[in-house]
Amino acid sequence: MSQLSESTLKLLVAGLIGGSTIFISSFFITNSIKNFEKNKKTGEINFIENFIYSIYEKLSFNPKTGGASNSSSSDTKFPTPVIKSIGDDFNYLDAKPYPYRPFKNGEYKMTLSIRKQDPNDFIFVEDTYKHITDIRAKDIDEVTDECSACHPSAEPAVRETYDLVTSFLTARYPMHFEKITSDDGNEVDIFYNKIRNEKFPFKNDSIKDVKDILRILGRTIEEDLLILIKNPDNDQLDEYVLRAGVSIFPAGFNPLEKFNQPLTNIHKPLEIIGPFKHIQN
Repeated sequence: MSQLSESTLKLLVAGLIGGSTIFISSFFITNSIKNFEKNKKTGEINFIENFIYSIYEKLSFNPKTGGASNSSSSDTKFPTPVIKSIGDDFNYLDAKPYPYRPFKNGEYKMTLSIRKQDPNDFIFVEDTYKHITDIRAKDIDEVTDECSACHPSAEPAVRETYDLVTSFLTARYPMHFEKITSDDGNEVDIFYNKIRNEKFPFKNDSIKDVKDILRILGRTIEEDLLILIKNPDNDQLDEYVLRAGVSIFPAGFNPLEKFNQPLTNIHKPLEIIGPFKHIQN
């Protein structure tokens, strides 16, 4: 078995004490874990194997990614969010757009726009809704293949997203979106968009073509939807790839050029020119 150098071991210990995540050879870690599980039956366990296995247990170490797992354990239960109606007196024409305030008082911290959010604020319906979705509907009808795409590996995720959106809108804004249930049970339930006066199946399984699902999503909410799927273990890269989405209002880029690209290609370093060029690296 490979040997972990004394300096690397000290670095690993120091990193754990300091609360940092240290990335070391996933090959070494994988073999240490396997040897521990094999040798513990005979009692022939060395210090290194025992040490690595203890880290693996405490941090839920993932040898495939070389880092600690985000999930604490496989049996962790995540409760389903309860979506509450926004209120009987709500009218989207009276709802002003939610103010965008990217900066907060105090020390600035890079967050990549990722933050905790109330599940009830998943999608906003505001006084801009009809105007914006009219534009989106026109664009997606005219250039569907230029603003939406889906890799076969992402179809289940797209279908799940469709059900998430229809169930959320009818629960959060029942005055504007309604689930119409068939009385005889022979017909599919209907998602009725009262603002746009449009009706679609409530569940994705009644829609055969995934492109139709993307078209409906694109015209039903103001937000663009981009779905990232992590590559399988046998693929070239071990990172998230843009596999599906509907992007009608891109910020200065062609969405199709980003399709099927990993995040490292999508977010390439920007060239810095002028007096700040010295900070390029």
